[in-house]
Amino acid sequence: MGVSEEQYEDIINHPEGYKFLDELHKTLVAVKKEYDTYLKGDIALDLKEGDTIDRRNIGMYRMGCLLGKPDLVAEARPMTVIQNGVPVQGTFMANAEGMDVNKLTPNSPELKYTIANFENPAVLDDIAAMQVLDYICGNVDRHAGNIIFHFEPKDAENAKLVGITLIDNDMSFSHVEEESLGLGNYFTRARQMGVIGEDTYNALKLMTKEQMIIMLSDCGIDQKDIDLAWERKEFLLNKIEADKEYYLLKKAEFESFLKMSGQIIR
Repeated sequence: MGVSEEQYEDIINHPEGYKFLDELHKTLVAVKKEYDTYLKGDIALDLKEGDTIDRRNIGMYRMGCLLGKPDLVAEARPMTVIQNGVPVQGTFMANAEGMDVNKLTPNSPELKYTIANFENPAVLDDIAAMQVLDYICGNVDRHAGNIIFHFEPKDAENAKLVGITLIDNDMSFSHVEEESLGLGNYFTRARQMGVIGEDTYNALKLMTKEQMIIMLSDCGIDQKDIDLAWERKEFLLNKIEADKEYYLLKKAEFESFLKMSGQIIR
């Protein structure tokens, strides 16, 4: 976009001229930031012009279903609409109801919540599954602003966190590899994870690469990124298996020690 010298003079001499230029500058800065993030690969996405960011939300939703957690990610499905007589591909995403930290106001009752409102062991399974999903899918943008928190009841005195829903998953399926991960990465690495639910573990064991390809092939995700997702899944599963073997070995050694100690005492 360009303006002539006369047009520029008209703008700056207009009572609202400087306000207009200031708002235009802020808008263009925001647009450039989005362009740099998505198309220049600043956060390991390295997309190309015309790539469909929104369909990565569909991929994340489908992967959540593969993990046996269909309610963990906000539902997203492909959709075709007619715009000016031309069919246009888009994405339908369900509206996740709950506490959105981006939409809190000074009068929001959630501002009175304390850490006690968040302490609910029943939600740990969903939180662990979130870490697994983000890790496998290479999601490099998970923070409190794209998690919807569900509390019941709503009043600060009795509210308890009962569930979470993941939104804004368009920064998923990056090129990040396990070996290149260091401190400060955007998602929890396999070796940083704590307890993982048994159902999630079983879902990982049953998941096949063919299923993953079927789920993701129409989401505009390159095969190399699907391959990386599969490699991360296998890495995580092998890590879990190794940790299980280690735990069972140490448990057996401890029980043997207790048995020997008892025999010595007798």
